[in-house]
Amino acid sequence: MFSCATTIFVIIRVFLGFLINLVVAFNAFLIQQLFFSSSGYHGHDRILILSLFSWSQIIVILLFLNCFGFITYRYALISLFLISSIILLFVKITNKKLRWVYGWHVKLEWPPFERNIFLLGIGALIAQTIINFITPAANWDSLNYQLYMPALWYQQRQLAMVSLPYGDAAPPYYPMNANLFYLWLILPFDTIAVADIGQAPFALLAAVSVYAIARQLDLSPVVARRAGILTLFVPMVSATAGLWSTNDVIFAAIWLLSLAMVQRAARTATLRDLVLASIALGLTIGTKGFALTFGILLAPWLAWAWWRYGRSSWQRLGYGAIAMIIPLSVLASFSYVRNWLLTGNPLYPYRFMFGWIALPGLVDRQWFYGHPFFEFDARLLFFEPGYANLGLLLLVAIPSLSKVVFRPHPWRRSTIILLGLAAGYFVLFSELLPIRATRFLLPAMLLLLIVVVIGLEQIDKHRLKERFYLAYVIIGSLLVFLITVHTMGTNLFEAAPTSLHIDAGTWRPLWDVMWHLNWQTELQYLLLIEVSIGVLIVIGRALERWGWRSLPFIGLAVIVAFATGLEHYDRREYDAYTRLPYANVGQLWRWVNAHTTGQRIAYLGGNIPLPLMGHHLKNVVTAVNVGAGDLLHEIEVPVPADQPIRTYPDNRSDVPDQAVWLQHLRDKQIDLVVVYELIPVDWPEVQWMRNNPDQFELWYRGRGGSVWRVRR
Repeated sequence: MFSCATTIFVIIRVFLGFLINLVVAFNAFLIQQLFFSSSGYHGHDRILILSLFSWSQIIVILLFLNCFGFITYRYALISLFLISSIILLFVKITNKKLRWVYGWHVKLEWPPFERNIFLLGIGALIAQTIINFITPAANWDSLNYQLYMPALWYQQRQLAMVSLPYGDAAPPYYPMNANLFYLWLILPFDTIAVADIGQAPFALLAAVSVYAIARQLDLSPVVARRAGILTLFVPMVSATAGLWSTNDVIFAAIWLLSLAMVQRAARTATLRDLVLASIALGLTIGTKGFALTFGILLAPWLAWAWWRYGRSSWQRLGYGAIAMIIPLSVLASFSYVRNWLLTGNPLYPYRFMFGWIALPGLVDRQWFYGHPFFEFDARLLFFEPGYANLGLLLLVAIPSLSKVVFRPHPWRRSTIILLGLAAGYFVLFSELLPIRATRFLLPAMLLLLIVVVIGLEQIDKHRLKERFYLAYVIIGSLLVFLITVHTMGTNLFEAAPTSLHIDAGTWRPLWDVMWHLNWQTELQYLLLIEVSIGVLIVIGRALERWGWRSLPFIGLAVIVAFATGLEHYDRREYDAYTRLPYANVGQLWRWVNAHTTGQRIAYLGGNIPLPLMGHHLKNVVTAVNVGAGDLLHEIEVPVPADQPIRTYPDNRSDVPDQAVWLQHLRDKQIDLVVVYELIPVDWPEVQWMRNNPDQFELWYRGRGGSVWRVRR
């Protein structure tokens, strides 16, 4: 049972979380008001600018604090207040005038059809986010590295390299902007609960970015608005953002935002927009490992913007270059520079050869030939659950699109640009990426969504057009509901999560879910959506009637709601893992959480370390190598670019050495060794522990694995 003191503690944590993020938003608002408040920046531009400077602050502060090992809530908040002081001092010195309150009375003056669909999309996203918020993380990538690495950084107060020996060993070398955002959400809450829903706001950012791209291409507000609204009903967007803490929607949103910003910079050729475009591109490149590949499509726009700004003088060219280089260096370069210093290859562990440039590594695209991750069938793309409704709408729009593309039309140029960008994205995806998961195509699919809306808007019959949109919304909503039930179970208020990636193979389990649905699950989901929409309407009317004076009451209500959700999460954090593939290891995790109070744990035999950290991340969990070295680049020898790769890289030494392993345990002050029994492998460490009862004691054994206590 949770006491009153515990409830107060939870409320304090939520308040601290809101405080630090309000200061982030306040600083971003000040920057936007100082430098980007002219009439040339519309409402959607302001949203994108606020998003850019909010995320950029987080990245810069965490990278700065990492230099001193001071990544804590206290120092992060001090850094934010320091930024606020500098900005306000600048305002004082320059006598700048700021509009402290604006936009509180803005109404959605949209047609009822669009407004209702928009509210449905937002309500469904909030409903999924609530379900995810009160449920422990279950996505395999989250348990393996997406949340595990930020949790470890939170414990160590710095961005330490992480050893991942039982799965993909590359993530510790990936760009980490998304993981830094998750770390930011862990700092005040002392739990991963809020970080696990951290991808949800990026679904909204993706929708606004789609709108901005359409407007930059001179498409009508109706086309832009409808494309943005329909973004919320692409299952790959809403389900991924609402249910999982990966970085796929984060990358899609920031790539689309970057496209909107480089388009704007190319049109205006101003230094301010060049800075915005560079910030956006820096965040993009620093978010995902293959971001450099798709940055190829954005670079020409940025180069053209730079040339247009600086072609009148060498001095302006220099200013433009500085305006690009600084944001790109600060926001994109950390992982690449670190990899280069550690391994000599900024793209490590991927080896790269182009002309005279040869960077040795451990894997390349050819190595993935024949691997399941490399399989991709473009013919099935529009018929898999993540994009099925978009594929059907595209079939309907093709006849109308032919009129736009092959005849004189005001939107012909814009349509061709969008089709060219989408085609270029597909080509880069197909020809350069070693892992060709269809979720990586999300930015291109959202560009096609704009094209689809262009085609549908050519239909003269208004009601027929709305029926097509409505069918798209219904199919998308149904698919998202089925994905939610498949992922979370039939009792959404007491969810039992499992892991899922949306692809063509998802159809069969979704079909099974549909035939085994019960009315209670449907009622729960609809109730959550209706309550979410109702709350949105109440908040909107409060802002419309009382303006900024209603904000304290709205904020208090949100804090109480968050605290209630956190309490629910805390109660069920280790009781929810009852479904496959976690049914057996869930028992192991519950036992470890119940019998530990802050131990140092070594794990082996499985790549799901996060749940072993326990309630409020009380345990330090790490892998221990059986030979010399700890990290991938310390264990594996890079393969030169002109030699074939024989085996997949592994974070475990090929020749196990008991003495070295025991020394590693002593050096890391390990208290417990947890052995997963996910696959039938005779790990040498288990035999060593059995043969040394004076040093190890079997403390627990279950179907999911065993726990050994290290005697000191």
